[in-house]
Amino acid sequence: MACKDGSKVTQVIATPGQGPDRPQEVSYTDTKVIGNGSFGVVYQARLVDTSEMVAIKRVLQDKRFKNRELQIMRRLDHCNIVKLKFFFYTSGDKVCLDLVCGYCFIKPQNLLLDPNSGVLKLCDFGSAKHLVRGEPNVSYICSRYYRAPELIFGATDYTTMIGILATIYIDFYVYL
Repeated sequence: MACKDGSKVTQVIATPGQGPDRPQEVSYTDTKVIGNGSFGVVYQARLVDTSEMVAIKRVLQDKRFKNRELQIMRRLDHCNIVKLKFFFYTSGDKVCLDLVCGYCFIKPQNLLLDPNSGVLKLCDFGSAKHLVRGEPNVSYICSRYYRAPELIFGATDYTTMIGILATIYIDFYVYL
């Protein structure tokens, strides 16, 4: 299928990020790679129905690792966190998360700033986990340069303060 301007349109059956699990047809076009990381590739696209620009994160589901990003993104609703609009599965056990773009991975690359509105949003919850007191966690988490000292020394019992420290590191990074 193609748009009036001849650009390729991709159609998928996707489930809304929030609300009822009623799959619907979603069409997007103008797809281009805008970033990649250890666990996936991020594409920019435009929704055909609304002309809204979105990001599509394609994540390879490795059965050796637990990917909580989808379940966490479905629960999050905050003006400074990207919204999960839809998600869909493709062949090869990949999950694609469709995020509107204008937690243990707090780093400058995961902060999105809209230059027109000045709104800052946090994205990339691929390493996020709901912390439970007394339940052990992995210590090799977070980006190297933004890692809290307790993680460097192998702590497995930590709190959300590791994210606060990462934010402080980013403040220094921005002001230097």
